[in-house]
Amino acid sequence: MYFNDYEDWIEEEAEALFHLHEEPLTREATSYSQFTAYVEEALLEPLLLKLRWLGEAEEEEILEQADPTVWKNASGNSEASLRRDVLRRVVERDLTAHILAYLTPILEARQTAYETELEQLQLAHAEQMDEVKQHEQQIEIGPPPEKIKKWWYFKEKEVARFFTEEERSMLRAQQQQLENELKRLERKKRETEANLERLDSLHRL
Repeated sequence: MYFNDYEDWIEEEAEALFHLHEEPLTREATSYSQFTAYVEEALLEPLLLKLRWLGEAEEEEILEQADPTVWKNASGNSEASLRRDVLRRVVERDLTAHILAYLTPILEARQTAYETELEQLQLAHAEQMDEVKQHEQQIEIGPPPEKIKKWWYFKEKEVARFFTEEERSMLRAQQQQLENELKRLERKKRETEANLERLDSLHRL
């Protein structure tokens, strides 16, 4: 016999498994699919082996935790195999819920960090966009006019001038650097938004 109370037992098992797998769990908990895959492969299977040794009273206690949806989705060729599938589904559901509860503070801290990073990236992206536009305008408008100093025989005046080939080449290189940085910020912003979206899927578990 493994327990006198199923809820206490599954909570204790989940706590022990979480502390044993905390580092890889934290690393894998970046999306719903990765999290559930790790729980099933690394945590659930060893726990299910213990179910083979449960007594009838313990099995009944677990089966009582199954809601109608669990019974509806369960499958089996016999009553015994159907019961085993229900047992598995209940234990998987409850184990996942407990593990996620332990992970929640870690996920919330990670989400806060991503949100802060996204705000900084959005600000940097906006500033970089302005800089790119200003640089483009500078290239289009051309250099400021050259001022001719005032002499005794004529007034000070401005004479239009144009970029030299060397200046144009330098400006084009600068423009390319600015655009590359803008693309990097856009890519980083998309990555951070995707990270937040994947975390949000875990919060909906």
